[in-house]
Amino acid sequence: LEDLETGHEFGIVFYNHGPWLFTLDSKSRSMLPATPENKRKAGRFVASMYGHGKTNHMKPLEIALRMRPDVIFLLTDGEKKDDLNRAELRRLSRLNHGRTRINVVQFVYKTQTESVLVDLAEENGGQHVFFNIARLGPAMMGQNRQPVP
Repeated sequence: LEDLETGHEFGIVFYNHGPWLFTLDSKSRSMLPATPENKRKAGRFVASMYGHGKTNHMKPLEIALRMRPDVIFLLTDGEKKDDLNRAELRRLSRLNHGRTRINVVQFVYKTQTESVLVDLAEENGGQHVFFNIARLGPAMMGQNRQPVP
């Protein structure tokens, strides 16, 4: 957020089993100007979020694509069981019309051999990265989680 300059616009959609859209009012679903005040409010919104529940990618991606951004950064800890199916992938590609680049950063303990999110990024002009969260160190992983080699 800090790197956004005046003239840029942004949107933020958090999700687990359902989406939460950062807005300045309850009716707006559009991109917001990157003013200092909007960035401060967005920072507070981000700081108030926490992970819980299931990971359902479809609805938040539809919301984000309807905002017509140049690029989406999908950050997820979604597991294979949470992947989109092929019909959902086709639906997102039709909704996108090649307009928005979708980049995916997938936070994992172990790189997955297959992920539809890799295809989502590739089919929408973006990049996909598996980020091994064990690299964050034991303090960030919590006491009960051990990294998978």
